[in-house]
Amino acid sequence: MDKVNFTAKMDISSIKNNTNRWVNIAKTFEKHTREYPFDTFKVSETPNGIDILNINSKTKQDALVNFENENLKELLSITDIAIVQRFKNLLSLFEKRDKCYEKTQKYLANERLKQTSSPIFEDKVWDSAVNKIQKEKNKITKSDEILKNTKIYL
Repeated sequence: MDKVNFTAKMDISSIKNNTNRWVNIAKTFEKHTREYPFDTFKVSETPNGIDILNINSKTKQDALVNFENENLKELLSITDIAIVQRFKNLLSLFEKRDKCYEKTQKYLANERLKQTSSPIFEDKVWDSAVNKIQKEKNKITKSDEILKNTKIYL
């Protein structure tokens, strides 16, 4: 059975700098993410900033977001709720990716059953799915200077 948190969680156990600020961000994050009960943001410091590994316990999908030093400074210069809103935008992107990939897998499985599939056809379908998610990513990041400069690995 899947573990349900009833809200997204933020694991900041490895954060050593700005811990009080990250505790407040985590509390705010968990208050405002009821629509993402299967997600956990694992925040860890790196020599160049922070990495956030998002893990969805239901889909078993993950994503990595990297805020490098200057970008991290920009992120931490805004309010906690503004940070959480950006994190929610990322969660929305990850959810759309999961749904798109699940739909693509089901479609291709059905095509295989009908024996109308081929490796070239499947590559084209996957390319289309990846392009769709890339467009969603661009839509979320293009008008947000902080997210625009963030590395998001889907």
